[in-house]
Amino acid sequence: MILSFYSPYFLIGVIIILIYALYQQDQLINQSHRYSEAQFKVRYAQMEQKYLASKQNLIVSLQSFPEPILLLNEKGEIISYNDKMQQFSKKILQNKHYSTCFFPFELQYFIVENEKSHHQQKIAIKLNNQYYMIYKEPIIVNEKLTGNLIYLNNITALVKKDLFQQEFIQNASHELKTPISVLKGMLEIVLRPETDEQLKNQFLIDMEEEVIKLESLVHQLLSMTKEPYLVEKTSIVFEDLLTRAYNNSKIHQRNMQFVTEIKQPTINCDEEKMVVILTNLISNAFLYSQGDEVKVIYTGQNIIVEDNGIGIPEEEIYKVFNRFYRGKNIKLAGHGLGLSIVQTFVERQAFKIDVKNKEKGLQFIITL
Repeated sequence: MILSFYSPYFLIGVIIILIYALYQQDQLINQSHRYSEAQFKVRYAQMEQKYLASKQNLIVSLQSFPEPILLLNEKGEIISYNDKMQQFSKKILQNKHYSTCFFPFELQYFIVENEKSHHQQKIAIKLNNQYYMIYKEPIIVNEKLTGNLIYLNNITALVKKDLFQQEFIQNASHELKTPISVLKGMLEIVLRPETDEQLKNQFLIDMEEEVIKLESLVHQLLSMTKEPYLVEKTSIVFEDLLTRAYNNSKIHQRNMQFVTEIKQPTINCDEEKMVVILTNLISNAFLYSQGDEVKVIYTGQNIIVEDNGIGIPEEEIYKVFNRFYRGKNIKLAGHGLGLSIVQTFVERQAFKIDVKNKEKGLQFIITL
């Protein structure tokens, strides 16, 4: 096994060295009668130096560890901890019992239940709206439990990714079921010998439209499954992004005004993700606003996409970024995935998106 500087096993090694140095000091004191006073002072100074060096290495190692960590002796008293541990208690004191720290109940209960165990213990719990895997590593010297190392690994991203995958599979299965059932029903009618040619041709046209809708749905589903966590930001000419998004949206085919106001020439972003964002926002504005103008403003700090249409009822506006959500009054074809993809790609770039009704129309604001 290769021991990383951040490995808990590396820390346990440092701790054992520290404990052994203390053990040697105790042995020296117990056997002091074997040495002259001068010899004893020299040996004790050497042991003290080893102990202080080990202690300093331990402090540096604990502070460098990227996750919250706590070191207890066999009595449950705190030997050391790192700054990240203080997010769970502001009353951590060295040489005091851990029960005086007022840790969250779940963490305290885990320590109480496992502090006497000679084996590694772990449990997944939620603390401060974050998910953690808590580990307890026993420190054993000469087959005796001399302390415990408690450390917390933040697994929030992994948990959320797993929940996203579960929800995605459920939603995708539901959304794919309807168009596939429609195609199956049409195909059965087309294959019947008694179906006349005119009806067959009409059904084939309808089937082609359903296949196009299904293809669009699959593309959007695939956009959501592409690794959204990988972000490559570069400096891009904003007008070039806007041109690509405008052409992708195909809104130039409609008789509506497209107004731009660009106050800063470049933007630092993930190019492909930003094209998807702008394409969806511009398309939505043209398709659903029922107005006659869409405007895009870029200030350098914000991107604003607005229309002069009917807006969204206030009681529904908080739902617009939900996957598969479609407004009650929306009659055009769609799957309710566009704005969900927009929000995901915005947040992955550490940006923020808001939506609000204007006096006339709707406004999306991306804060960079």
